[in-house]
Amino acid sequence: MPVGGELLCDGEYNIVYNAIAVGLFEGDDGVPALGYSAKGERVNKTSRYAGTTIDVVDQGRDWDLTFRCLEWRPGVLSAFYPFSVTLGLLGVIGRLYYGMAVPVVMTSITGTPAATMTPLVTLTANKAIVPPEYANQKINFGPTLRKTPIQLMLLPFGVDSISTVGAFSFT
Repeated sequence: MPVGGELLCDGEYNIVYNAIAVGLFEGDDGVPALGYSAKGERVNKTSRYAGTTIDVVDQGRDWDLTFRCLEWRPGVLSAFYPFSVTLGLLGVIGRLYYGMAVPVVMTSITGTPAATMTPLVTLTANKAIVPPEYANQKINFGPTLRKTPIQLMLLPFGVDSISTVGAFSFT
């Protein structure tokens, strides 16, 4: 522990997509990163304050998980292209993404500091899928290592009941 008692956290995580491990990640820029985009309706354009925002009505959040894979595994390919079992085939057009979304589990590796940082030991998102705006992603086919970029949107689901809804849970 640092001299001032600061509570620092680091440590590697493994990711399993639809019960299939995705393998190694690329260094700092490619390690798993959890992010969100806040949604809200601005209260502005008022008679008294003109275009000044005076408040915001909460409209939820969109969560995502991004990472860059270094291994050429089935879990990586199904996360990269979830629309068909075979890369490149269209699959069934018109399906809802929620029905195609699958679980993703991110677990800290035993023996790393992250494994002791409850409740951040395991992240479980029951509904993860590539977002529709995830356009023009590429897998290089050349003499260099294939680095596969993955972005998953984490759709909301009933975490512990139908009234408690979230994009993921931590244990």
